[in-house]
Amino acid sequence: MTYAPMTVPADPRHDAGPYHDYDLCGLRLRSALPLRGFKDWTGDDRAPDIDFVVGGVPAALEGEVEAGLFMYVAPEGRVRIAVPGVADFLVEDGRRVVIAPAPGHATADIDAFIGGSVFGALCHQRGLLPMHAASVEVGGGAVMMMGPSRAGKSTLSAALANRGHRLVADDVTVAMPGPDGRLMAMPTIRRQKLWQDSID
Repeated sequence: MTYAPMTVPADPRHDAGPYHDYDLCGLRLRSALPLRGFKDWTGDDRAPDIDFVVGGVPAALEGEVEAGLFMYVAPEGRVRIAVPGVADFLVEDGRRVVIAPAPGHATADIDAFIGGSVFGALCHQRGLLPMHAASVEVGGGAVMMMGPSRAGKSTLSAALANRGHRLVADDVTVAMPGPDGRLMAMPTIRRQKLWQDSID
């Protein structure tokens, strides 16, 4: 499928200079947009494993089906996420994400969807196991809190972090097999999304 690129208005909040390199579960992520809460890449000089680019996203993918809030999946596995007033995202092959910001969008809102739905789609395409869970380190292991949105996952993990437990992941926790065959919870994005009442 081909589609015309979309012109994206310049946004002074976005760095027009070089790309930004981040570490995402040991993968090198290169982004055209600065992303808050992502750890800077400090690994080797290999080519990026994942590219985030700004460009055009089609209004629909051929044969797509609705797979969740704002999310559509095509038969070949591409994922389109269309968030009104924020951005449209196209996730392809676990290696490339095209971002089309909405006019007047809030950068924090784009970051929130990248750390949630977009990240989850990337994991699925790469054969990783993403779980809708917050996780903290307790006694050398990871404790995951799962549940639907607004169940209190982030609030509970924030309370545990305030008691000295290291935050491993918020919203999406990735499980990968470790050297001994047991599942490990991989550190992901270093920020939490909390409702104002939880902050208060």
